[in-house]
Amino acid sequence: MTAGIMSALAGGHRQYKHPRKRGRVTVSGHPSDEVHPRTLQSVLTKSMRYAVVIESGSQNFSAYVPDLPGCIATGKTLDEVLANIRGATEFHLEGLRADGLPIPEPTTRWEYIEAS
Repeated sequence: MTAGIMSALAGGHRQYKHPRKRGRVTVSGHPSDEVHPRTLQSVLTKSMRYAVVIESGSQNFSAYVPDLPGCIATGKTLDEVLANIRGATEFHLEGLRADGLPIPEPTTRWEYIEAS
């Protein structure tokens, strides 16, 4: 089992709880069946996809996450701003968790339209 994750058994069901994060994962099946640690960890950490807006300036790029107010990044290149906004997003979410604040669900949607 993944280190730090608590579990409980009830018949053929196992329930896992992360020691610091809210939520539980219930696995149904034979108690001797193993759940791969990466599978369990990915479910417990609940990966979310946030939309990112990238804007081009005269000397650099900037990016922000509309669903995470205050989460912004800059970079000299597109690759750099993408790496920086990924890091900023993770750091922003860690700060929300540390403050006991809810993690906003991604709600922003985007589409490209053609105009002439």
